[in-house]
Amino acid sequence: MSTSEEEEQVETESSASSSNEETDSSEGGDDEVSDEDSDENFIDEEPLLKYRRLKSSVTEILSGGKTTQPDSASCLSFHRSFMVLGTRSGALYILDHAGAERNKIVLHHARVHDISIEPSGQRIASCAEDGKIAIIPVLGSEAPLIHTYVSPIVSVQLDPQYSNKRDRVFVSGSEDSKVRVNRRGWFTSTENILDSGEGRVQIVRWCGTLIAWANDRGVKIYDLEREKPVSRVDRPKINFSEHEDVANSCQCKLYWENDRTLLVGWGDCWMIVKIQEMIPGSNTNNNNAKNDNNDNKVKGASTIDPSKIQLTGRITAVFHVPALICGIASFGDDVCLLTYSIGNEDDSSTDDDDSDDSNDDESDNNNNNNNNNNDSGDNMNTPRRPELRILDRETGEERSCDMLPVFGYEMCTMFDYSLESDKGTVAVKQSSGNSGSDNNTQNTTAIKMKSKDDADLPPLPSLYIVSPKDIVVATPRTVDDHIKWALEHGQFSEALEIAEHADPPLPPSQYQLLATRYLGNLVKTNRFREASKLCARLLRHDKDMWQQWVLVFHEHQQLREIGFYVPYKEVQLEQSTYEMILAAFLNESDDAGFRHLISKWSSTSRKINDNIQSSNTMNNNTSNDNNIMRSSSSNNKNNNLQDEKNTSATTSTAPLFNMIIVVAKVKAVLERRESCILRETLSYLYMINQDEEKAIRQYLDYPQNSKSVGESPLSITIFSFIERNNLFHKLVTPVGTQRFTNLMRINEKRAMQLVLKVPEDVLSIHTIGKQLQAGDPALLLKYLHTLFERKKKVYNSDEYRPWHIAQVSLYVRYDPGSLLQFLKSSNFYSMEKAIVDCEQNKPKPLYKEMVYILGRLGDSHKALSLIIDKIGDVKQAIEFIEESHNDALWEQLISKSLTNKNYVSGLLQDVGSTITNPAKLIQQIPDDMEIPNLRNHLAKFVSDYRLLLELQKGCNEVLKEDCIDLLQRLRFAQRSGVRVKADATCKMTGVTFHSNTNHHINSQFSNARNDDTWEVEMETGEITMM
Repeated sequence: MSTSEEEEQVETESSASSSNEETDSSEGGDDEVSDEDSDENFIDEEPLLKYRRLKSSVTEILSGGKTTQPDSASCLSFHRSFMVLGTRSGALYILDHAGAERNKIVLHHARVHDISIEPSGQRIASCAEDGKIAIIPVLGSEAPLIHTYVSPIVSVQLDPQYSNKRDRVFVSGSEDSKVRVNRRGWFTSTENILDSGEGRVQIVRWCGTLIAWANDRGVKIYDLEREKPVSRVDRPKINFSEHEDVANSCQCKLYWENDRTLLVGWGDCWMIVKIQEMIPGSNTNNNNAKNDNNDNKVKGASTIDPSKIQLTGRITAVFHVPALICGIASFGDDVCLLTYSIGNEDDSSTDDDDSDDSNDDESDNNNNNNNNNNDSGDNMNTPRRPELRILDRETGEERSCDMLPVFGYEMCTMFDYSLESDKGTVAVKQSSGNSGSDNNTQNTTAIKMKSKDDADLPPLPSLYIVSPKDIVVATPRTVDDHIKWALEHGQFSEALEIAEHADPPLPPSQYQLLATRYLGNLVKTNRFREASKLCARLLRHDKDMWQQWVLVFHEHQQLREIGFYVPYKEVQLEQSTYEMILAAFLNESDDAGFRHLISKWSSTSRKINDNIQSSNTMNNNTSNDNNIMRSSSSNNKNNNLQDEKNTSATTSTAPLFNMIIVVAKVKAVLERRESCILRETLSYLYMINQDEEKAIRQYLDYPQNSKSVGESPLSITIFSFIERNNLFHKLVTPVGTQRFTNLMRINEKRAMQLVLKVPEDVLSIHTIGKQLQAGDPALLLKYLHTLFERKKKVYNSDEYRPWHIAQVSLYVRYDPGSLLQFLKSSNFYSMEKAIVDCEQNKPKPLYKEMVYILGRLGDSHKALSLIIDKIGDVKQAIEFIEESHNDALWEQLISKSLTNKNYVSGLLQDVGSTITNPAKLIQQIPDDMEIPNLRNHLAKFVSDYRLLLELQKGCNEVLKEDCIDLLQRLRFAQRSGVRVKADATCKMTGVTFHSNTNHHINSQFSNARNDDTWEVEMETGEITMM
């Protein structure tokens, strides 16, 4: 019989939902018990533990075999490689962690009370009711050491370094209240009494150099290395006054978490004792008491003499539970208790409910209390199942409480149960097959779900509940258990989160089961969008699962929902699958989605080997609307099979979908309805196949606009395609097409950038202009305006005069604000026609532009009249007169302004510094005209005029000084002597300066350098160096 077949799953029950109505049928049989067996035991939260019975050889030991008598378990101890079971008959069984017997040792003749295994696993110590202590070597032929005492030995502990030290030490406690330390050397053996006279020793536990034991008065801790007592913890008071006899007989339970933390459980009380270092006479201990995060060590202890450091114990937590403690152990950051209830919990809960009723009188309460006491007394002899509780060590809050249906609990009392922990050295592996299997082996690595906070935490321990006829193993729930529980309770997202963070990762079969349950639930509730988003996380790289779920979505006509999430790189599905999804988008008029998929899928290729795989399953489930696609796809696969014979399968690639089928489907849709997006996508497909003419014809022979197309996700655009393949000529051929016009409608900026790169001999301005003029005059203006700004040297010429003339009309119609700048910069438009166009503009003529044109035509008086009569801007009129340099216009401006007091006010304000005769303007103002702010205007007028006179005077003085300075510099230059070369020649006469005629000149330059050459102008006397 294999180990997995011998283990049995134990039914776990929440204490909150347990009742006395349970039947004994839950005890017997080897059938697994699931959470669905009882509707009344509904658990809102996932249990922390799962349970199984330790079977294999344990069953034969406790129940009896064909040749053996049944025995009863009394104690259990663990090592990372094996465990040792002690029985009431005095036998010791060495078992593997699955419960299979390795060896049987019989050295005692009465109940074995305690077993201690050396950490190295070399020796085992046991003690029994017969007063014997046996130290047994696990391997080798060495004989066991037997120590015999008169009084029964209750507990024994080996030195953790027993086999490595010269003196081999063990500690024992007996019913005669003595705690003994035995030392055995090479030649001598000694026995020291550490404690005596305080009642029966109940338990002894050793960790590091510290020994803890409990007697009737309390718990003592002793430092064996320093040979000094560390601390004493008095026996706690138990809150079961109605069962004082039972409470007084409770046994203490000790558990060392490490050499600085001791867990104590006694009666209904449990506590945590911290061992701290201190220096006598200092306040170090007090400081430590305030801070538990200092690792229980004295600050600066490395610089202190170790002999001066003492250890002391401090109780950091004390809590009570409503039951008696049969065992205690740590469970990660929590504490685990094995308890036995001696009160009637149902009656207690009833009392709590009744106490809320404010109408109950005192007599009723007294009657209820009496009844409860009677019930509790009767319940004392009622067999109780033990409970395994997980409690928070900081708050004492109960996190979990499971009632355990152990075999033979009817014949057991609280003294028959014990709790042992493997301290995480033996962990449970998740099932690699069916997640519902609970037949897990025990000697394998635990599955841990790591997070940022607990990535380095050790695995949680397995807990062993020992009873006379049964050993129940409580193990932490594995990833499989978490997922199974979440799925059974409809918590699918939590199950997925657990699976994704599992370490090591779950096998594909587990993900398949999770995907089937999760996605099946979403599809059943018509949440297809949510299901499609989760497909990537659930199906991952499983091609078969992807194929299966695409078919499920197809059956529900929801291919559009899953289409965007279908893999196409790491995992590639059947070719017909992609074609079927594309057909669904086309049939449901989701053109943007279709384009998006084409953009993604066309950028990836598949190997031909993948492309020619059979897709009969997919074809059989495709709707009638896709019959043509299926037929064409089949033909294409046959062609690919033939081509594969001539092409290397490892290097040849093919698209994810059949291009011919998809193109035919798009063309069929375009025959029924027009779609700019589909036109663009069809053109893109032709671009991929390098079919230049069809690509441009599909895209540009039909009206396009950016709003209908939207932002394109396609990797190849019509602009890059034309530029890369040098297809600029196709924008204007054949004659009569509007290809460039449609290109401008798609994206004006990119179209202009494209056409500006083209030489004139490839795309002439006349050709494009005629096309735009026939197609869209507004686009023609944008094109001409761009040419005028970006190619002014080429465009601003007489060759393009017709377009300049047309451009004026287009500016008047579409962009009047840009006309004036064009009029000032261009010299090739008809000013007469421009005047007419500006004058005929609706709803208002363009007077500013007309003023500019009239000014260029020389009709300044008419232009000034427009400014005054139509525009009404005196300041502009003054600027116009200043630019015209025509003083006669001042007379016209003054005469027209005298009829309007606002004009006069403007003249007085603005022309003070420009008018040649301001007095004349003032004299012509009618006496009866009322001018706003006249005084201020006159004051400014006079001030500006005076400033003008002063500036003129200053300028004249500066000019005079400059003239005098220049004349002085000229006179000085003419009178100054100049050095010339000795053989210099006069340009006019040709006479050299060293001749007799010019001897006096030559003597002046006798000291000149030989390499200097000078030129003398004889008329002016100016000499310059050549």
